[in-house]
Amino acid sequence: MPRLTDYGTRDRDAVTLRLEDLGKEDVQIMNGDIRAGNWGDFVVMDCMKEGGEIVTVVTGALFVVDALKDVIEKQAFPVTAKFAKRGRTWIFE
Repeated sequence: MPRLTDYGTRDRDAVTLRLEDLGKEDVQIMNGDIRAGNWGDFVVMDCMKEGGEIVTVVTGALFVVDALKDVIEKQAFPVTAKFAKRGRTWIFE
């Protein structure tokens, strides 16, 4: 019988982070995938941190998802961003 480990394309040893795990450093977003979730769309994106480490970040932050939809549509990867929380809202610079 086949094993689940025979399938998939993502690095299963990679850690999935949240926006708050990035601190306030600039990251380069290499690619992203918009997915439908129980509470609306969310994005899974591969980011390169300042030290060159590639991490996977998952977020449903409304403004981030909206901006990444535009980036994906325009095929504008990679893009640079710095994330910060203002109240309950994630913003980016």
